Amino acid sequence: DEPQIFMSITDSGPWRMIAFSDSEIGIDLQLCRMHGAGSEEDNWRKCMAIAKRFFHPAEYAWICGGKTPLYDSDRTGLNREVLFNDLDRSGTDGEAFSNDEEKCIRVQIRRFFRIWTAREAYVKFTGNGFDGSFSSFDVLHDFPELRFDYPETYEGNMLCVCHRNAEPIALKELPVPVNVSTAVPSSD
Repeated sequence: DEPQIFMSITDSGPWRMIAFSDSEIGIDLQLCRMHGAGSEEDNWRKCMAIAKRFFHPAEYAWICGGKTPLYDSDRTGLNREVLFNDLDRSGTDGEAFSNDEEKCIRVQIRRFFRIWTAREAYVKFTGNGFDGSFSSFDVLHDFPELRFDYPETYEGNMLCVCHRNAEPIALKELPVPVNVSTAVPSSD
């Protein structure tokens, strides 16, 4: 028997990524800037409007400043700490929502893109695509058997990998031969 290979593809701006695995995998990369957003406040307004309309109510509440919804410590195989902690490198999550409006906007935008990439990576993981009720599931609570890893990536981007493996995903940058790169369609 040949081993089964699973693949997931994502792109954002000039970046293209492909994930290969021996089990189901979903990957999503997003430039943390909404199309057509001028200022950071405009970017924030667009993010919040999308979250309110398309995300699960629990996800929207978390983006708006809700407490970190970590699972009980007896659940294993999860990487929710990476999803929810270290949102603001200058302090803890609780400190991130201070009276500093600009800081709050940055944290909410970062939370928005963590949820967005987790949702898209999950949909790619399942292979079912988007259906009519995109807000019917909650990546914060509904899938304790899955990992949502956020490997370090290029500044200004958010990358999420959804998988069942016990260990975090490792990224490897591979050279792309010239003749292969011309076969990859570009969204530009």
